Amino acid sequence: MAMKKSKLLTLGLLAGAGLLLSINQAQAADIWVKNGADWNLSQDGSLAKNKWVQNAGSWYHFDSTGKMQTGWLKEGNTWYSLADSGAMRTGWYKEGNTWYSLANSGAMRTGWYKEGNTWYSLANSGAMRTGWYKEGNTWYYLHFSGSMMTGWECINGDWYYFEQSGAMASDRVVNSSDGTGYILSKDGHMFTLQDSPYKHDDIVRLGDGYEYLIKAKYDGNKFTDVIVAKNTWYVKPEFKKFSDKYGDHVANITLALVDNKEKGQEIDPKAVIRNFQNLPGRYYFGADGRRVLPLPEMTTRSEIKKVGNDLYLEDPGVRLRLPSTYFTINNNKLYYLENEQGKLKTGYFVLIDDGATTTHYHILAYADQSGEILKMKRLPSGVRDYLDKEIDGFYGQKIKIESPHSNEYYKVVVVK
Repeated sequence: MAMKKSKLLTLGLLAGAGLLLSINQAQAADIWVKNGADWNLSQDGSLAKNKWVQNAGSWYHFDSTGKMQTGWLKEGNTWYSLADSGAMRTGWYKEGNTWYSLANSGAMRTGWYKEGNTWYSLANSGAMRTGWYKEGNTWYYLHFSGSMMTGWECINGDWYYFEQSGAMASDRVVNSSDGTGYILSKDGHMFTLQDSPYKHDDIVRLGDGYEYLIKAKYDGNKFTDVIVAKNTWYVKPEFKKFSDKYGDHVANITLALVDNKEKGQEIDPKAVIRNFQNLPGRYYFGADGRRVLPLPEMTTRSEIKKVGNDLYLEDPGVRLRLPSTYFTINNNKLYYLENEQGKLKTGYFVLIDDGATTTHYHILAYADQSGEILKMKRLPSGVRDYLDKEIDGFYGQKIKIESPHSNEYYKVVVVK
């Protein structure tokens, strides 16, 4: 019984000591004191002054009089933002229409700041920038959310391109996702056909120091933008009197194609190849659209594949850029591309250009089953002289060039 009383007494003394400790801790705790419109913090009976104090998980700052501060506070070269409650803010904070970013330490950020994968630009005032911003000689564009733009962006109806660094590109070629090379002006916007100083078939040197061949882009309905040609041969046309029999203004490319032959005379395809491979004013533009120097060999080395009953050049490659034609040279042999996919013409076909007198020609051609053009000859310049009539073909054959029906081109039929 005495032992039981002793245990109870011991437990009572311990409980009393715990209660006394709790009371002492409460007395030692920080005490908030309201002084008129201001708040103070009493620590062990003295007011907190000229210092930061962490209380209930938040940081507070008190001035030299012990007054809890609110609003913007500058300490050294660092700004802090304190809520009306006095608690130091962290993270993003909006004041009026302006956003600020505050570090975990409470310090207001300035300059470039990366959060996750997104960059922001903060002015010296701490204000988050939006819209156009120039730093040194470099322009950036910041979304209304503050995020720095990269890649293609349409701004007020104009397209711009921004590098991964955010820097706006200008006076050079930039590719879209489908590989089309668009031209950026010196102020950065992408040229359209309406505002471009460049015309179709112009050769221009851009700010990157390279020369490009300009083409007008057709969207299936109309010409819209200016782009650069790629993997393309271009022969600069010359218009002058080459010989008495061709008059005063004939294009050099026309003479190369007809090999100076009269109407009704056969044209040697190998001579056509030599003519083009030796023409002055030749340019080649590579896969990036840039002019290639020195000039490569004017032929491709592509495989020819059969798909069903049709033949295709694996890589359409070199184009002899003649008006309304798609001649190409592969392994130093002449071919004719029926479409952009590289389908080759076989058998008889006719090429008629009734455009300007400088490029005027009517040609009958024959390609064997491999697609190689073996025979060519000039036809009379008027279709009425041969259309729907039996005329001489090649290899002793008689042919008829039929008038086109609906969307078909002129069809050549072997009569006998």
